[in-house]
Amino acid sequence: MSVQCKAAMGDDIKRLLSDFQHDVGMFREGYCYMEHPETSVRIARSYMDKSPEFYFLDGWGTPLSVNNECSSMKNKDAKAQHGGKRSGSGRKKGLPTENVRLVSALAFECKQLSDYYKSCSDNERSKIEVALRDLFHSLSANQTD
Repeated sequence: MSVQCKAAMGDDIKRLLSDFQHDVGMFREGYCYMEHPETSVRIARSYMDKSPEFYFLDGWGTPLSVNNECSSMKNKDAKAQHGGKRSGSGRKKGLPTENVRLVSALAFECKQLSDYYKSCSDNERSKIEVALRDLFHSLSANQTD
């Protein structure tokens, strides 16, 4: 023996669903509920709280689907915060960096120089920059001879 069951919505739920779709602006000309995620989520949650059936009724145009869709959009728009809310908290900015391709033979020494440079004071950094310029000029002068 098999039983055929059909799920059916009552008239009160159909009416509430229609009211929700009207309130959220699904069929309003020139209006897209997805462009206003905060408002759409607030309306969807109020309908879900009003009628708990909407927590389980999923599909296009239901409060649950609008809530899920707009919540993910709202979270995507939120800027990730690093650190706390107090000024000065969070990760400190380091020196600006740049990606450079090096010959493998120079990579280890350049990495050591970079690490040392990061730990130096401003005065020591300027001395390193002058020494590197002088080294490069002396090497390029020797090459032209």
